[in-house]
This record gives sequence, structure tokens and C-alpha cells, in this order.
Amino acid sequence: MLLSVLVRARRYDLVNLQFSGFWPAELLVLGLLRRQFVYTVHNAVPHGYSGLQHAPTRRLARCAHRLVFVSAATRDDFMRRYGEAFRSRSCLLPHGLLPVT
Repeated sequence: MLLSVLVRARRYDLVNLQFSGFWPAELLVLGLLRRQFVYTVHNAVPHGYSGLQHAPTRRLARCAHRLVFVSAATRDDFMRRYGEAFRSRSCLLPHGLLPVT
């Protein structure tokens, strides 16, 4: 899929990565799409990760032209962990709560 995105990159205004599946390949491809790459951050570090910073998350964030945060709490946690330098490229787009069924 990443190769397909890279080959067809001129067709897309933006490429949004929501969840990382295999970060080494993603970094390679999305690094080439730097101006088009938007990274949606759901969590500052993966669930269950005990470290302060998650290196693949930090690398993807550095590669991204824009960071989208799904909540103010996630954005604030991310800035605390990785630094305020990311704030100028970030925006908040809260997804809200899903209805209980």
C-alpha cells in the first residue's frame, strides 16, 4: 500500500497516517512525501509503553508536515514528552466520544 501511495503521490493533496503499522517502511515513504504527510496522533506513546518518548512516534512526528491531535489531553501529553517545537505544526481536531450502543 505504501508503494502505491508513493507511486500515485501527485494525485493526493495530503497523506494522513492514523496508526503506524510498520514504521521503518512508513518513515521511508512518508519522508519522501514530507509536504503531503499529515500524522494523526491518538496517543503520545503506544498503550503499555513505559518510556517517556517512543522513538518511532518521534521520528514520524518529525517527518510530518502537520500533526493532528484527537484531544487536547493527547496534544498536551505529546508536547510534554517531545517538546513544544511541534506545537507550530499541530492542530486539534477532537473526535469526541463514540455513542454507547
